[in-house]
Amino acid sequence: MRQNFTNIEPMTGGPIVKAVPDFFDGARAGDIYNKIRNADEEGNLNKLIIPTKHASAPVAPNFFLETKAPRGGADVTLRQALHDGAIGTRAMHALQNYGAGEPAFDGNAYTYSSTYHAGTGTLQLYAHHPTPPTAPGGRPEYHMTQLGSYAVTHSRERFVEGASAFRNARDMAQRRRDSFIQAANAKARQSDAEAPAEVDTTVAVAEQYEEATDEFVDCEDYPGSQAVSTDDYAAPGDVEEAPALPQYLYAEDEEPSQESASLGAEPAMSFATSFASSFSQSQTSSKRTRSPRSPPSNSQTRKKNSSARRTRQSASRQAAGSSTQASTCTGSALPPPALSEEYWTWSETYQKWYHVNEDGSCIWDDGE
Repeated sequence: MRQNFTNIEPMTGGPIVKAVPDFFDGARAGDIYNKIRNADEEGNLNKLIIPTKHASAPVAPNFFLETKAPRGGADVTLRQALHDGAIGTRAMHALQNYGAGEPAFDGNAYTYSSTYHAGTGTLQLYAHHPTPPTAPGGRPEYHMTQLGSYAVTHSRERFVEGASAFRNARDMAQRRRDSFIQAANAKARQSDAEAPAEVDTTVAVAEQYEEATDEFVDCEDYPGSQAVSTDDYAAPGDVEEAPALPQYLYAEDEEPSQESASLGAEPAMSFATSFASSFSQSQTSSKRTRSPRSPPSNSQTRKKNSSARRTRQSASRQAAGSSTQASTCTGSALPPPALSEEYWTWSETYQKWYHVNEDGSCIWDDGE
């Protein structure tokens, strides 16, 4: 199948007719190292050795055949072969000088072309080779040399002779092509082998950093840590533990027990009673507790008649304990208030009468 050379860089550097050889021979794309044929790689030869983007098309072609029908022009066939041979010669020269700073020209032919004209039955073979530019900064020149002409329709011997020359030229083109591809692949692999040296160093540094960051040090063993001096702080044993706050709180539907008004127990101020509700009885203070030097202010007022009725009901249940406490309050100079003695309890600390309500609050008698 004829294929148009759409990927090849024009030979003249400008617009030119695309080459469409009737037959061409080249290597498989997989035989060439990816760095050489990949258009995205630096220094690649994609536009010089890849004639078409067709996946199954040969690459780096260096053998061509152009044919014409009996009415076709022989001169057209010759020009087409010349164009094909120049494309193949440039491809071989690029592979031969891959990685070289300055291209070398040895004057040898590594590309071959052939033409066959059906009107005359003539098979002609040509060899192509490049030469250096004739002017500085110019383009290389490509030359075409005839190797032989064979009238393959004349006799069997002429046909065998022409077919043998055609086969030999094709085999010679393959040997030249394979040798240049192998040399270019070796240079490309060598350049890739030298480049990863910096990458390996970077990876080694990164691994060393990861190993360093993966080490965990106990804070007690870390050399930068320093013990905090406790000279300015009091030891736990230097602070007297304050007695637990008395608990006088109980549910509204429960009756006060004898433990909430035991002998010798005196309720604190009303705000202290509310404060004790948010802590357990076992919690202690971290500082010394100073005993109040003056009696607390009267922050509670006497309850209304409804509260007094509830109090009288509970007072009857506390009669035994209250009478016992009243008997221990010896030396009191103040008589109990107007209510019954079972309702009030004498405080030796504050020298006042008080009563504990069901909600845990205290009522102090002001002697009015």
